[in-house]
Amino acid sequence: MFILEQNNQNTYNPDSLDSLDSLGILGGVRAKPARKDKIMTKGKIVNIGDKFISNKGYEYEVINKLKGGKYEVRFKDTGYIAKSDKKEVLNGCIRDWEAPYVVGIGIVGKEIDHPQKHYLYDRWRDMLRRCYDNRCNSYCTYGAVGVTVDEKWFRFINYVNDIETKENFEKLKIKNCGWEIDKDLKGNGTKIYSNATTSIIREEENIKERNIRQDNPAIKLKIKVMQFTTEGNFIKTHESITEAMKFIGVINGSGSCIIDCCKSRAKTAYGFAWMYEKDFIDFESARIKIIHRLEYIPDKYRKIVLKMDNDYNIIDEFKGLKRASESLGATVGAIANAITRGNKCKGFIVRYKEE
Repeated sequence: MFILEQNNQNTYNPDSLDSLDSLGILGGVRAKPARKDKIMTKGKIVNIGDKFISNKGYEYEVINKLKGGKYEVRFKDTGYIAKSDKKEVLNGCIRDWEAPYVVGIGIVGKEIDHPQKHYLYDRWRDMLRRCYDNRCNSYCTYGAVGVTVDEKWFRFINYVNDIETKENFEKLKIKNCGWEIDKDLKGNGTKIYSNATTSIIREEENIKERNIRQDNPAIKLKIKVMQFTTEGNFIKTHESITEAMKFIGVINGSGSCIIDCCKSRAKTAYGFAWMYEKDFIDFESARIKIIHRLEYIPDKYRKIVLKMDNDYNIIDEFKGLKRASESLGATVGAIANAITRGNKCKGFIVRYKEE
C-alpha cells in the first residue's frame, strides 16, 4: 500500500521519498510504503484534488468534503465514488467495488449489502477461480480444458439474480446442504457456466451424472494421437489423449498440454512430442515438424507481454503470459483479461507487444 506525501503547499514532496518509477505507479510520482497501523493521520490535511493509491493498487482522487469528517473519492479506472473518513483516505483502506478483484475478472459490486456474506458469494468466487485461476486445485479439470463463464456472470449481482430464478435455489441457503449448481446435466456436457446451461441438483445426482459422462466414449477425448521422442522417433499411436496419458503414467492431468503440442502451441508435453494422427503424412515429415517446433515455437507462438507505467513507459517485457504471471504475482487469466479489456493488473498497464 502506498500513500502520497504532501507538503504545506498542497504539492507532493519527492525529496525524502522512494521513487515509484520501478513499480510503474503514477508515472514518476514518488511515494513511500507504509503499514496501515503505522500511519499517523492526526494533523494531516486532506484537500479536494489530492490523489492517493489504495492498498489494492488503484488510484483515487478526493472530489468532495462532506459533513462529519467524511470525504468523497473517485477511482480513476472505474469512476466508482466512495465515501470514507480521513483515516481511510490517508491509509488507502478504500475499496473500489467496481474493480475486477476476483481473479482479475469478477466484479463484486455494491448492489447487495455485505456481498461477501451472501450465501451465493463463495459459489460464485469458486466458479471463477476453477475456470480462470491456474493456482486453483480444480483448474486442471475446468479452465485448463476450456471451461469458461458467461461474461454476464462476471458481475456478482447478475449471477445472484439468475440463480434465484431456478428451481430449488432456496436449498443453497443452508450451508453444506448437499445441493450443487451443475452445468453438465442441463447443458449436456457444455463447457460454459451460464443461466441457460445450469441447474440446481443434489450432490449425489451430480456425482452419478459425472461418472456416467466420464465413462461415455463420445465425451472422452476420443482423438487418435501419435507419440514421438523429442528427436522425432515414433513410439506409439494412442486411441485417445486419455489413453495416451494412462500409457505414460499421468493420472490427474487434463490432457490440455498434449493438445497444445498437437496444435504446435507447445514444443513437448510430458517429455514427448505429439501429433494428431489426422495430421500425419509420413515419418520423415513428422520428424522434420517436431525438430522445427523445438527450434521456433518460443519466438513464433508466445506473444511478448509489456509491463508499463501510467505514462505507457515500458518497465519490463516478458516472453509469454506465464512469465508475466510469475513476475507480477497475478494469474495468467487476470493478465489476459486485463490486456483484452484494457484494464490494469496489479497497478500496471499490460499490453501485448505489436509485431
